[in-house]
Amino acid sequence: MEALPAYECSSRLTAGWLIGVDRREWFRACNSDLLLASEVCYSGSAYCFALTCFAYADAEILTAYLDRYLPRTHLHYDQPAALGALLRLDALLGTHHADRFTEPDGFWDHWVKCVRRLGYPSHIPAEQRRWADLQCEFANGWSAVVPAGLCTSRPTTALDSDARPTGFTVPTAPPRPSG
Repeated sequence: MEALPAYECSSRLTAGWLIGVDRREWFRACNSDLLLASEVCYSGSAYCFALTCFAYADAEILTAYLDRYLPRTHLHYDQPAALGALLRLDALLGTHHADRFTEPDGFWDHWVKCVRRLGYPSHIPAEQRRWADLQCEFANGWSAVVPAGLCTSRPTTALDSDARPTGFTVPTAPPRPSG
């Protein structure tokens, strides 16, 4: 596991997710360093996920990332994942770290306008939060032990013999429109 973050994007994504799902908090410093360095585009989304699962002071790390990369309007890295994770942490911890980024005509709006000109989609803060929530809920469904208050807003479930949480249902895709 320790070697995975040293490789290419796929390995880093895998490592970030495994670290988050298993709540391997001893990787916090490594995750933080890799996120802030942003050496490999898009692997930071997995680091943001893991930091959301740890909760504690990780809002500071996500804030530092946004402070560093939102002004770089020519870069489309993991800014959406970082904002979604920060919004989730704010909701879970009762804090307001994301407010200064999401105020009207603030840092987030400016970054979104600039990357939209580069051909990227618009990133609505509520949608980024929803995505962070979905990722954590998915991970909670596959984790045997979730410490109270971390990456969850509901009680944990015990695993059954198939290594799936009891009461877990696999979501189905919405029906495709005909025509």
